[in-house]
Amino acid sequence: MPDFLRKHRLIPRLVMIWGPVIITIVLLRVTEPDAIQAIGGAGMATIVTGTIGILATAIALYLNKPGDQ
Repeated sequence: MPDFLRKHRLIPRLVMIWGPVIITIVLLRVTEPDAIQAIGGAGMATIVTGTIGILATAIALYLNKPGDQ
């Protein structure tokens, strides 16, 4: 099984799917009018920055190949 994971790069591809899904869910929930009032501007900026950081990390993991690949 590890050869299958390494050959098809399954883990990085799953991370690339997981990242945008998490970002979409969080941003949809944060931009609801009730959430905007409850969280406030600074809190919302922190949440949005964190979710964009998840996508940046997922892309970096996908693009950086291990030495044996």
